[in-house]
Amino acid sequence: MRNIKITLEYCGANYRGWARQPGHLTIEGILLDCLEKIIKEKPDLIVSGRTDAGVNAKGQVFNFLTKKKIPVDGIKRALNTLLPDDIYILKAVETDLEFHSRFSAKKKDYRYVIAKEHSVFENGLVYHCPYKLDLDAMQKAAGLFIGEYNFKKFSLTDRTRKKIKTVRNIYKLDIVSKQNKIILDISGESFLRGMVRLIGGILVDVGRGRIGLDVVEKALKGSIPMKEKWLLLPAGGLYLMKVYY
Repeated sequence: MRNIKITLEYCGANYRGWARQPGHLTIEGILLDCLEKIIKEKPDLIVSGRTDAGVNAKGQVFNFLTKKKIPVDGIKRALNTLLPDDIYILKAVETDLEFHSRFSAKKKDYRYVIAKEHSVFENGLVYHCPYKLDLDAMQKAAGLFIGEYNFKKFSLTDRTRKKIKTVRNIYKLDIVSKQNKIILDISGESFLRGMVRLIGGILVDVGRGRIGLDVVEKALKGSIPMKEKWLLLPAGGLYLMKVYY
């Protein structure tokens, strides 16, 4: 038995997220169809983390087991021949059988891109913000998120699922202005569903002057009621940049 590790990039605009869903176009569904044609097996794909509908990746990772002896370079070439233009295999390697794309991951980097000016060539790939943002205020608010907190309120996680772990550790949250864009780079051990987009939405609201740093602090301490509605940034501006092992 062989364990094949794949690193890939994709534009999520045309897909209903990663996970295979009957009747919907998904990244996993496309990959499974292509792999079945190549290795003549139906492998189980183990992904580092499922991305939501519309979310992009520049360094997603998945692995699968196979008995076939096809060289990894041959798997990469064959996949890139069959895959649509918005999914591309960057690297394929054979790894040890204990490797697990999700449970072996140590850290993940995400990026969110906010455009200050509208461009039709970036539709669906950035968040076009029509408001003037206070970058200094956003950077101060970003610093408050670094550390270990219960991010249940900052996620789209089903609150009826009592067993799910909602405490996460953010290692870095940088905000910089580059040309006509504001770039949010966030690193952490793992992230809840919608977490990065909700944190980004709060930072946008801080930049607009709609909420102050005190609100962010209270939210992180859990002293704001669940009814508080945070701004959820569009999925198209979010990119999974890299998974560390």
